[in-house]
Amino acid sequence: MEIAIKVLKMTRKPVARGFYPFDKEELERNIGEMLQRVPEKSVNPKGLIVPHAGYRFSGKTAAHAYKTLENKEVKTAVILGFNHTGIGERSALSTQNWETPLGEVKVNEEISEKLLKNPLIKKDDSAHQREHSIEVQIPFLKYLIPDMQIIPISLSNQLKEKEIREIARNLRAIDYEENIMIISSDLHHVGARFGLTPQKDNLKYLKEQDEKFIEKIKTKDIQEIIEKGKKSTVCGFIPIAVALETLKEKIKGVKVLHRSNSYEVTGDKSSVVGYASIALY
Repeated sequence: MEIAIKVLKMTRKPVARGFYPFDKEELERNIGEMLQRVPEKSVNPKGLIVPHAGYRFSGKTAAHAYKTLENKEVKTAVILGFNHTGIGERSALSTQNWETPLGEVKVNEEISEKLLKNPLIKKDDSAHQREHSIEVQIPFLKYLIPDMQIIPISLSNQLKEKEIREIARNLRAIDYEENIMIISSDLHHVGARFGLTPQKDNLKYLKEQDEKFIEKIKTKDIQEIIEKGKKSTVCGFIPIAVALETLKEKIKGVKVLHRSNSYEVTGDKSSVVGYASIALY
């Protein structure tokens, strides 16, 4: 007599409480209202750079990126996030399905298995357990395209240029006509609590530095982005570099969809963070 044993797959639980509503109806209303306030976007992106602060701070900017996916058919989102915690592997792919207030989001197992053949991309759920940068993107995706699958990859800013190019070489095999790459990153963080206190107006300095970094993104030169990123407080410069190296032969342009900063919400210049939604098309 044979006994069938069913192995239950672990699910990654939400941890970013306070970044967005955990109540289903409130979250749906919140995302719906943010998207409704955004004009139609004609750009057809292969990749989207999207901020990852709380929805109160950067949600309106994120909505400008996700508006480009409205009424689109997208099978899978490759989400490149920054590892703020430093836990786990430097390039960590989560193979767990992700629980959200809007329902479970599945990981694309077929593509994940192919990516994990690259020794630089490790199967590691621990890097994701306390990290918000990927989690805050998923409710927007689930709201817009309920059946979309994901490939969540957490990246460390300790990755070297050679490793970035090798990771990108594997990601390049994915079809970005039917899939999308989401790059989770805020821009500069300015103020004493971020260890950056310029001898001038924090907000003015933030805007100047964000503009300079965006110009680097437009060049699509990852060496310059890495060098500039290391000297900056842009948390996701490595995911941005990986994305641009991945998509360099698939995109013709870089378009800023929306920019904002935390001062617009808090009125506090002592600590400010910059946000931008940018389409790679």
